[in-house]
Amino acid sequence: MAHWLAASVLVARQALDEAERELVAGLSDSHDAARFSSVALHWLLGLIALACGDVARALDLFERELRQEQSGHLYARECAANTWYAIGAARWRQADVDGARAGFHECLRRVPTHLLARAALGKAESSAHHHSPVDAAIGEAIRCVGDVDHGNRDWDVMKIERALIQAATGNAGWLLPVEPMLNITSRPELWLSVLGLLRRRAA
Repeated sequence: MAHWLAASVLVARQALDEAERELVAGLSDSHDAARFSSVALHWLLGLIALACGDVARALDLFERELRQEQSGHLYARECAANTWYAIGAARWRQADVDGARAGFHECLRRVPTHLLARAALGKAESSAHHHSPVDAAIGEAIRCVGDVDHGNRDWDVMKIERALIQAATGNAGWLLPVEPMLNITSRPELWLSVLGLLRRRAA
């Protein structure tokens, strides 16, 4: 868990190479006696690979993460849901709409209230579960990714930035730089202000 937390801070600071080294170190530290300690490490490594444009490596890392779903770890099911969401996003990048939807649905089979998978499928936010204003703003932006009639991406970015400014000190939005559906690294100029704000929050 310590390696994952350290890596998430580095992701928020957009130090992806350093975050990757931290995660690799975490995997190296894992051994049979603590085999559950690597849960979520392959997933976050996969998100970093995807943010860097290496879809094939990302999918391989996601598959490795899914092998731990039956480990009995407290967060294994949630992590598997997040991993299936990421797989759906990777398939979306490959213009495989059916594969993307299948990934999002697999995510919702595990966590029906998963905000980002619901958003990617164009579903409304679940009223049965409360999400932070930052997560809600990210979900709203994701819901618009596939909407060809939605031309105001600047407005989506502004809503996320406003939510981050109003958020209490903490880890809100720390994984935004590797959010797979928003694909921030493809248009960094659009996100400069948000990324700068995240760096300051994670300093």
